[in-house]
Amino acid sequence: MEYGVKMFLATGLFFLALYSLGLTKYSELRFFNLAIILYFSFKLGQHNVERFGSNSYVRNLGSIFAANSLNVLLSMVGLVVFDAIVGFTFLDSASTGILMVESASVPQTLIALFLEGMAGAAVVAFVTMQFWKGKKVVSINHQDEF
Repeated sequence: MEYGVKMFLATGLFFLALYSLGLTKYSELRFFNLAIILYFSFKLGQHNVERFGSNSYVRNLGSIFAANSLNVLLSMVGLVVFDAIVGFTFLDSASTGILMVESASVPQTLIALFLEGMAGAAVVAFVTMQFWKGKKVVSINHQDEF
C-alpha cells in the first residue's frame, strides 16, 4: 500500500504543477502520468522480487495491481476534492479531454476515468511482472571477508 500512496502523491503533485502552470489544456502532458506509474510499479516489482523471490508471480502481480488500484481510487477522491476546493467545475472542463466526448456529464467522466484507471492498473501490473518474471535480484553484502 505504501507504493500506492507514493504513486498518488507523485501524480497529484504532477497534476497540481500542470494546473499551477496553466498547462492543463495540453492533454498530451497527461501521458507523463504513465511514466510516474511505471516507475513506482517497477520499484514495487523489484521490492517484491527481493522480498518474495520471482517464484511468487501471482502474489507479486496482485501486490502491484493493488498498489495501482489504490492509486486510482485515491486519485478519484483527490480529483473530486480538488474540484470542490477550486470552486469551479473542473470536472466539466476535464470531460472535454482527449478521450472523452464533449457531452459527458461529471458522473460519466468519473466512471470513464475509473474504468480507464483500473484497466491501466491491470496492464501496468502485468507488464511489470513480465519484466520481473524469472529475474533474481542479487543483494550486495558489504561485510569484509578478511
